[in-house]
Amino acid sequence: MENGITSTSPGEIEKTLLSLFEQEQKTGVIKASLFNLVIFCEENERVDYLKSLCISLIKKFPCRIIFIKELQKQGDHLETRVSALKPEGENEGFFCEFIEFDVSSSYKERISYLVTPHVIPDLPIYLLFSKDIALKDTPTTLKLDKLPLRIIFDSECMEHMSEFAKYIDTIKEEHTSIGDLNWARFTPWRRMLCKVFASPENHQTLLEAKKIHITYNTHATDSFRHNKIQATYMQGWIAEKLGWEFKEVSCEEGKVHITYTSSKGEHLICLEGSAANEDLYPGRLTGIEIKSGQRAINFLRDATAYQLIKISYCKNDHCEVAMTYPITNEGTGTSMSGEIYSRETSKDFLASLKLIGKLNTGIICS
Repeated sequence: MENGITSTSPGEIEKTLLSLFEQEQKTGVIKASLFNLVIFCEENERVDYLKSLCISLIKKFPCRIIFIKELQKQGDHLETRVSALKPEGENEGFFCEFIEFDVSSSYKERISYLVTPHVIPDLPIYLLFSKDIALKDTPTTLKLDKLPLRIIFDSECMEHMSEFAKYIDTIKEEHTSIGDLNWARFTPWRRMLCKVFASPENHQTLLEAKKIHITYNTHATDSFRHNKIQATYMQGWIAEKLGWEFKEVSCEEGKVHITYTSSKGEHLICLEGSAANEDLYPGRLTGIEIKSGQRAINFLRDATAYQLIKISYCKNDHCEVAMTYPITNEGTGTSMSGEIYSRETSKDFLASLKLIGKLNTGIICS
């Protein structure tokens, strides 16, 4: 929730922040900042989502937020605003400073000079980059890559995951702390699979799997249109952990078929959208079925209690009683919180992206 939005000039931002602090202090509300968060985005439907993400984040991680929005305007245009951001619906007794820059494209090369004077010294800096890197604007070209302790990407903005994967590959040596919100969003599923396949029998079933069927929620909104991304990450993670080699990819009737090879032969991973569910976040995984010879392991999200995953083990002649596994931390803001906790680039993240980079451009996110 934003309070007391004040328009100001770039040169008056710190003076306006001091005035804001004095005003809030009179009501017994204190300023809180654990770190600096810089957000760069385009003027589009995701702006409101990103601001709601900020409100969710500060409940656990108060910070100074510098929000840069690139406008679809020609010529020189710069607007600056300052406001107090507070946790919505809660009386926590603190506020976070929220600095907004609305800039036209002509200001892009000067963005880093606008930001640098307003980061709080001696506090970590995190960058959330929410724009398609295929549009030639990246943290590197905008000179924002030297500031942050960690660069967090919003891959929902990427039209082609393969191009995003190739870009990450070019910067991974220079930047030792890189993350992605969509990678963080399916962390509970990765943890669940690691627990299930710790069993020697289950692990062998996975190694010998001839077909893996991954389903995802096809519900889309103005803010979330690319609902295959988490499923794409999941298949890449599974294939990389098993040491499979990419062979080919095809798309047919809305399904993506990815073939891998290993010493045990070929393995097919199929990505398919399940029925659109408006009560479940767009793109969230809804099921994984793993078939190997006469044995199958099935993970299926409960139709009503979405935080529960039913796990069943079947052979040709019978199925065991399904067990239930709870999936937690899928709410708005939890993925960002997870990325703030992280200190280094996940090796699994990089290895999965390396496989994704081999997929044909356009198939996965079309």
